[in-house]
Amino acid sequence: MCEPQYQELLDKDTVILTNHALTTLLIRVQSPATTEIPEDFQGFIYTLSGTVYIADNHFKGEPHHTLTLSHDGKKLIRFETRDKVAHFVVITGRLLRDPVVQYGPFVMAAQDDIYATFDYYKSYTNGFKRALGWKSKIAQEK
Repeated sequence: MCEPQYQELLDKDTVILTNHALTTLLIRVQSPATTEIPEDFQGFIYTLSGTVYIADNHFKGEPHHTLTLSHDGKKLIRFETRDKVAHFVVITGRLLRDPVVQYGPFVMAAQDDIYATFDYYKSYTNGFKRALGWKSKIAQEK
């Protein structure tokens, strides 16, 4: 267990963006920085610009690269940007552990949902209404 720490976040160092059910807090921190991710969460880090080093330099995130987070018994993730500025996002969430059933292009939570979706597909109903006679631009070019 570690000693509690306090970091004062000033308005000039944070931005809060809200869009329906999602709230994003953008924080400017000094490198190196750490964040704690609960054990029942998974996620990823997406690097927007610059280079970010994760987990004591074992992983390097360059612009437009994604690093997948997996739990190895550690809750803390250490970010380091060395001497340059890096912009990246950390996206995490609790695992749903819902069942997944896939057949052809359809992915649902139950086999009955797959059967119902095939019925809709064959009868051009419930989301497939405009599918009758539809062809992609690629198919039209052939």
